[in-house]
Amino acid sequence: MSGLKLTELSELTSTERDQALVHLVERIQHSPPYSYRTGEIRAASQWFPPLVSKSRETVIAELDERPVGYCVSLPIAAYGQLDNLLGELAVDPATTEYLAELGVDETVRRQGIASALLSRLHDGLPSATTAVLIRTLADNHPAIEFYRRQGYQLIDGVTQEWNGRGRIFLLRRKQTA
Repeated sequence: MSGLKLTELSELTSTERDQALVHLVERIQHSPPYSYRTGEIRAASQWFPPLVSKSRETVIAELDERPVGYCVSLPIAAYGQLDNLLGELAVDPATTEYLAELGVDETVRRQGIASALLSRLHDGLPSATTAVLIRTLADNHPAIEFYRRQGYQLIDGVTQEWNGRGRIFLLRRKQTA
């Protein structure tokens, strides 16, 4: 996409761009397919900055200096919220990356931004990484199809209930030469 700029972040500050990014995350949380109601989950301003701080990689997409997308990953062992599922997921916590967040502003979806973010993430992973794990809503069919086109495979039989909604997992094993 012409004019798209990808930038890596290690922390969020009080800059106008970073505030706009948190606002984008908040808007996406409250839009379909998520459609969280006020009070149903913590505000993005409470959980997103700490996630970025502990991430291995955070990449934002900007158009005209305005954040339009983001991608955040961290080692699955650092995430911690999936520890009880590691056996079922059949992944090595020492070498598996967890894609915690991927979002694109609804006004610019289907223009290659999510693909660019994910490609940048994959390119930046340590060489010891053997796989990337993603969790998404079980009924978010556009996201599931997107991940499949990116080389992810559904992990059959492993689901998680979170905030009253079913989640599924997809995994992309590192391609070897």
